[in-house]
Amino acid sequence: MNNVPDFKNDPAAYFKAQKEQQKKKSRKIIAIVIPSIIVIGAALMFLGGSLMKKSDAYKTAVESIKQDANVQKQTGGIKDFGYFVTGQIKTVNDAGEANLSIKVEGQKKDITVFVYLIKDNAGWHTQEMNIE
Repeated sequence: MNNVPDFKNDPAAYFKAQKEQQKKKSRKIIAIVIPSIIVIGAALMFLGGSLMKKSDAYKTAVESIKQDANVQKQTGGIKDFGYFVTGQIKTVNDAGEANLSIKVEGQKKDITVFVYLIKDNAGWHTQEMNIE
């Protein structure tokens, strides 16, 4: 005997089989698309963070953080800076501004420092720092 439904005499079985095929296709697509989006997103975060860390704005912010007495007090001394940097850097010719969020790994406690910088002909200058 054949286990294939007779679609001519049973249209409901045909539609049910079609629906099952669509579900299988959808699962395959989801199984490919979601991991792809995750990988691409991680790659973009990695690339963006590493590019920001190479910027003069980031370097100026880190120097300002190292020299800040409140940061030293709250962390018990700086061990290192977090791997990921978030924020934005905008420049037009010799002018610009940057808002950066930098994780500071301390001897006693880790903190996040938000740094606002501006750029002029002389370079980047820290305007404001807030500790979270």
